[in-house]
Amino acid sequence: MLTRIAIGLVLVVVLLAVSVWAATLIQTEYGRLEFEGNELLVVSTNNDPPKVRLRAPARSGYKGCWTADTERRDGGYEEIALICFGQDERYRSDPYNFTGAINIQVRKYDPSIPDDQQFKKVIEIAHDGVRFNVPVFYGQKVVPYIRAGAGQYETHQQDDGNLVTYDVLRNPWQAVWASGFVNGVTQ
Repeated sequence: MLTRIAIGLVLVVVLLAVSVWAATLIQTEYGRLEFEGNELLVVSTNNDPPKVRLRAPARSGYKGCWTADTERRDGGYEEIALICFGQDERYRSDPYNFTGAINIQVRKYDPSIPDDQQFKKVIEIAHDGVRFNVPVFYGQKVVPYIRAGAGQYETHQQDDGNLVTYDVLRNPWQAVWASGFVNGVTQ
């Protein structure tokens, strides 16, 4: 009986040691890469924050993407959303212009259309602004603005591209902030 208990305890200790060991994938003087449950962790052990770098050749527009996949009935996987990092499209004629952008893309599945064409850029983030390529909803209603401050302020994307916040309790409305981005140019 004691032998079985001792063997059981040894197995528990070995399993714990293996699970702890397996959790740390890489260890350096600067940090470690761990796998914990279903999460991949990048842990810094110094005062520099942890980073994940995605790297591609200079002539590649996108430098990397994070994707979310879901399982198909046949066991394969399909991408359903992407966050892509790369060079701002307005500067791609010069592959060594390091002006960056982030695009969030979401897929509308249609088996009659090639995979890449099913993705739509819903948000584009650049050094000079944010572009929403889909309507903004409040509940089930599409709204052309974002409201804050108990209804005192509304932020509107104007037709010229300028993003403006108004104090709507004043008559007439008073602009309290503007991006200064008009027709693709920062004013």
